[in-house]
Amino acid sequence: MNLKANQAIAFEDSHNGIVSSSDANLKTLITVNEYTKTHQFDGAMAVLDHLGEPNNKPFTMLSGEHTEHSYVGIDYLQELYAKNY
Repeated sequence: MNLKANQAIAFEDSHNGIVSSSDANLKTLITVNEYTKTHQFDGAMAVLDHLGEPNNKPFTMLSGEHTEHSYVGIDYLQELYAKNY
């Protein structure tokens, strides 16, 4: 895709993942799992319990700015990008 760091969003699920993405100057969206739900995610744009599903299973925001979105789709990613870049 040949993108610059300020044109991309990293998706990670662990502390090591956000350390790596931060070292690469990437803004990061975190989804936790059973093993990583207690990790520290300083610097993440948002921390979610999962990506959510349209009209079915909304995500829970664990950390980050409130949103009206209930799943991670292009509209939510555009909102995150606009707020963080």
